[in-house]
Amino acid sequence: MGVNDGIKVTAKLQSLVLKLCALTPVIRIGSLVRPAAGSHHAVGRAVDIGNEEIAAALLPQVATSQKVAELEIDELIFDARKIDPANDKNKFNFDQGVKHSFNDATIHDHGDHIHFAVKADTLS
Repeated sequence: MGVNDGIKVTAKLQSLVLKLCALTPVIRIGSLVRPAAGSHHAVGRAVDIGNEEIAAALLPQVATSQKVAELEIDELIFDARKIDPANDKNKFNFDQGVKHSFNDATIHDHGDHIHFAVKADTLS
């Protein structure tokens, strides 16, 4: 991470990925930097975790207001019904660092992975 030409993965995102790795045995990164207009991926602030079978163990540890603030998470998008069909689809979701209910289209666009984005670096 961060050794490619062009857009680099931010230090905050690198830190988040390392902290997520400490919480679960295996993380399969499906996407980092990619061109997508308006996406956090296009500026090196987002990661998609492709092995969603870890969601049941990982998300209860991470998807709390306290942990989201600590890890500087801006977005977390995952359809919680994949863990348990009785769950609210937005059970674990955050936008701009606060609990958020994404619409069906956004949930569908993130239907095969767990999406994390970190907050932008602040200018001093």
